[in-house]
Amino acid sequence: MVRFPIKNSKEYVSLNQVVRLKADRNYTLLFLADKRSIVISKTLGYFEKNLPSDFIRIHRSHIVNRSYVKYFNYRQLFCLLSNGIQVQIAQDRCQKLKLSF
Repeated sequence: MVRFPIKNSKEYVSLNQVVRLKADRNYTLLFLADKRSIVISKTLGYFEKNLPSDFIRIHRSHIVNRSYVKYFNYRQLFCLLSNGIQVQIAQDRCQKLKLSF
């Protein structure tokens, strides 16, 4: 379990429950497997440096949990997650993704 700072409190969330993270200026939205989302007052860059290698940055505004990736579509530049969500892949990150999967 990891403790995340949330407005006026702290919440404990298992990292394997985090499906993806999305940047929102100086905040990050965590999308969980139980369909909840949590706003964290940290940047996506902070998470990129501190999360384990199970999490991969695929776009300047998205980090995904490898466990929830169904497939990557490198031609149309998106990633399909197991919950049916499509997340855009940055063209400059395609090569790194191809090497890491």
